[in-house]
Amino acid sequence: MRSWSVALTVLIGIAALLSFVAAQELVGSTDRLEQNVAPVLITSQGLVASLAEADAANTSVFLSGADEDRQQRRLYELAIERAPRQIEEVSSLIGNDPSAHDALKDVSSRLTSYVATVEQARAANLQGDPEATETLADAIALISGADGMLTGVNDVTVLAQDDFQNLDNTGNFLTAAAVISILVAIVALVFGQLWLRTRTRRTLNPSMLLGTIVLVVLAAWIFIAFFGRSADLNEAENDAYAAIAETSSLQTEAFDLKTRTASSLIGTTTFSAQERSEAEAQVQGGIDRIFRLVNGDRETAAATELSVRWDRYAITSAQIGSDLDGGRTAEATARSIGDGNRDFNGFNTAVESVLSDNRDQFLDAAASARSRLDWLRLGSILLPILAALLVLWGWQVRINEYW
Repeated sequence: MRSWSVALTVLIGIAALLSFVAAQELVGSTDRLEQNVAPVLITSQGLVASLAEADAANTSVFLSGADEDRQQRRLYELAIERAPRQIEEVSSLIGNDPSAHDALKDVSSRLTSYVATVEQARAANLQGDPEATETLADAIALISGADGMLTGVNDVTVLAQDDFQNLDNTGNFLTAAAVISILVAIVALVFGQLWLRTRTRRTLNPSMLLGTIVLVVLAAWIFIAFFGRSADLNEAENDAYAAIAETSSLQTEAFDLKTRTASSLIGTTTFSAQERSEAEAQVQGGIDRIFRLVNGDRETAAATELSVRWDRYAITSAQIGSDLDGGRTAEATARSIGDGNRDFNGFNTAVESVLSDNRDQFLDAAASARSRLDWLRLGSILLPILAALLVLWGWQVRINEYW
């Protein structure tokens, strides 16, 4: 009987150790995911939007000439103010990742060069210097060129996405081992109960039964917490973040369309009717994909408003394109800095509304995943201790009857 009691206590101890280590691993990975990786993913997407908005707004300011569109200038200044803060926030959250830090340093350096180049182009434009357009083209290349800032931010985002996947899978093996060890201990308790029944001719040992129930509760707790966490993280990644990434991509494509249209009016680049059509089709395709990702009346309403705003801007964009193709540059310019800016700002406001909802959903899902693990570490210690004491007591009662 003493051998049985010792063996069962050892099994429960192993289960307790594995349960605590698994809980520690799950809590640690989920904490990092909630507090670091999720904010990095959101902020990096926001940084992309800030850079694209700065580029589009600055090009519109340049297009408006010496008078300078004040509203577009203010949008440029706000975007440029946000970008360094977003870079600093991402840098403080990514941890010890040399590749990500190197990419951010390059983005920060290029941002400084971009601001200086924009001001140089602005001053030349105000003075009527014909080289102003070339300087503006240099500024645009710093953002959207092959080695521009958008490429660097995308590299950081990819690294953060990999971290999300790795942290999501962290603890799978240990959790399975913990549950299996608990089940082994439960089976051993059942056999111990049956063996004790044949030896003592007692139908039931209440203490051992309670100890078995405690272990069943622990196994169920770990099982429910693990799969609940997985479901929440799956929602965060496949629903909320997928919508964030899609909407951010849509926003960037729309800013790119606006920038290229303004650049073609300025003369820094050409933008053919076919290229405009392809760019508009890309944006429309993004809106269609967003509709496939919406969930609930609120998201549907926001996506519908987004589509309505885009249709409004698309009509204006088509009119600008028609003026361009017809050689009516002055009319196209006036329409671009008038109705074009107004309609695009309305569209961008709708995009930000959709992004805000998706960001809240993403962060809420990550927080929910973490909340499912509350008290699990403490429970993985206290419940096995309680089970072990009950089992020892149950055996000791039977041993005392023969002592």
